[in-house]
Amino acid sequence: MKKKFLCLLIYVSFFSFGQETNCPGFKEGVFTVSVEKPKPLTWRVVRAGSKQREYLTVKADKPGEEPSTLIQYGIITWLDDCFYKILFDDTIVPLTNEQKFINNSGGVYGEVIKIIDNCYFVEATTALDGKQYKMQAKMCKEQTQ
Repeated sequence: MKKKFLCLLIYVSFFSFGQETNCPGFKEGVFTVSVEKPKPLTWRVVRAGSKQREYLTVKADKPGEEPSTLIQYGIITWLDDCFYKILFDDTIVPLTNEQKFINNSGGVYGEVIKIIDNCYFVEATTALDGKQYKMQAKMCKEQTQ
């Protein structure tokens, strides 16, 4: 169970952070994030400057139980318009051991690798136990009305 949660946590944090070739529009707003590998997942990200909130609906472990929503908070350091570093924010809620491990390993780095319409394609990288992990995600900005 812990390994599944750690993997889920890494997937979410990998892809919730990124930017674009015309990246200033990627720093603010509401996004739907999706990844296909290693397991298809979709979640929502709300981003404002250096703050980020992620909302992921997690299926119940047992039949008959209601799904729950996992909310994570991050602090983004923009290294340039299309490249950033993100750490889990421990000022809002206490961090899990997995989140502390990711922060202590340097956090997650993200970079926008291409933009199509209102979607940003992001490559996220983190180093855990001396090994680098890379994943790709699609972050589509929701249109405001």
